[in-house]
Amino acid sequence: MPASAAAVIFAKYPLAGKVKTRLIGTVSAEVAAQIHAICLRHVFAVCEGIDNLDVFLAATPPEADFSEFLSPGVQTIDQGSGDLGERLSGVSARILERGYRSVVLLGSDCATLTQSDLQTALATLSQADVVIGPAEDGGYYLLGTTRYDARLFERIEWSTERVCDQTVERVREAGMHYELLRVLRDLDDAADLRALLQFDAAADDTMVRTTRERIMACVTESWNDE
Repeated sequence: MPASAAAVIFAKYPLAGKVKTRLIGTVSAEVAAQIHAICLRHVFAVCEGIDNLDVFLAATPPEADFSEFLSPGVQTIDQGSGDLGERLSGVSARILERGYRSVVLLGSDCATLTQSDLQTALATLSQADVVIGPAEDGGYYLLGTTRYDARLFERIEWSTERVCDQTVERVREAGMHYELLRVLRDLDDAADLRALLQFDAAADDTMVRTTRERIMACVTESWNDE
C-alpha cells in the first residue's frame, strides 16, 4: 500500500559546469556543483521524516548515480521526454495513477524550504485541488495537486518570471481551487547566494541553518584557496 501522498524531487546530477551555471564566476564550476549538491541534500532532508509521504527522485540524466543522496525508501522515476512542462505533467500523471491522493512536485534549488512548508502544502491539499509555492523570481519551488490535469503545465513560458502567474491562470481555467504558500527564494545566481548567506534562519529551523552554514563553509573555503 502506498502512502497517501508522494513528493517528487526533480534534480540534475551535480556535475561541474552543468549545474548552477549562473553562479560560475562568483564561484568556480566545482564549487557551484557542490552548492547544488548541498541544496539537493537539503530538499531530501525536508522530505524525510514526514509521516505518510513517499519520496521519489526524478533525475536527469536518468542513468546518473544518485545513490550518495538517496536515503532508504526513496524511489526513482523517469522524468520522461519533452520540455519541462511535459515532463512535470507526465510524472504527476504517473504518480497519481499509482493511487496516491496527492502529489507534490519539488525543485532542488530552494535552500530555505522547511518541513513546515511541505507539511503545510500537504495539509492544504486536503481542502484545495492545487497548492503552489511561489518563488521570488516568478517561478515556483513547489506545486502540489490532488488530480491530474495537463492544463496546469501547458502554455507556460518556462524559465521566465511569468511561470507562477501563468500556472495560476491555467489552474483557474481548469476550474480548480488553489492556495498559495509563502514566497521563497531559489538559489540560482550571485544575488541569490548573497541573500542566502545573509539570511538569518529562525532559531528552531535547524535544517535551513545547517544548509546555510554548509554553503557558507563551501564558499569561504574556496575563496580562501584562491
